[in-house]
Amino acid sequence: MTRWLRFLLTVLRSTVRPRLRADQESVLDLRVWPTDADLTLMNHACYLTLMEQGRIDFMVRTGFLRFLLRRRWSAVLASVVVQYRKPLRRFVKIRLRTRVVYWDEQWIYLEHRLERRGALVAAGLAKNAFLGSMGRLRPGEVLEAFGFSRPGPPAPPMIAGLRDGERLMGERIEQWPAPGWSIDA
Repeated sequence: MTRWLRFLLTVLRSTVRPRLRADQESVLDLRVWPTDADLTLMNHACYLTLMEQGRIDFMVRTGFLRFLLRRRWSAVLASVVVQYRKPLRRFVKIRLRTRVVYWDEQWIYLEHRLERRGALVAAGLAKNAFLGSMGRLRPGEVLEAFGFSRPGPPAPPMIAGLRDGERLMGERIEQWPAPGWSIDA
């Protein structure tokens, strides 16, 4: 329930906040809710929920969500990598920064940074795809149709690292269960 409430509040607040260009950063000031924490610290899954709020705020404030909905297209999360730096306790104030960092022929990548008092608490890199009735859409074409016709930025080094990690994980998944592995061993 908390996730839906957060989603609804984010959409409503984002509609009255200043508009953003696609090359700008979304900044949200948030608070860790009591339901976000296990015993004392924020649950790792709640970090992902906050990052989702950042993507929603970004899409609403740029007009991109309305653009996608009018065409019956959707943006879907393919993967996300998160690095946690510091724990968060209940009720603390945090700032979430979200921005597009790169796109290629298949994916668009958004970076999320959670900060507390100016210090990095967690960072995430979200890989997203665009889908239409005929399947996957190319990010460059979607952005151009949206009116953002700048060429894509150069790929930051973290993109290559993410691709390598996903390739290795995919190979590992294909081997499941691992040869020679047994619960009896």
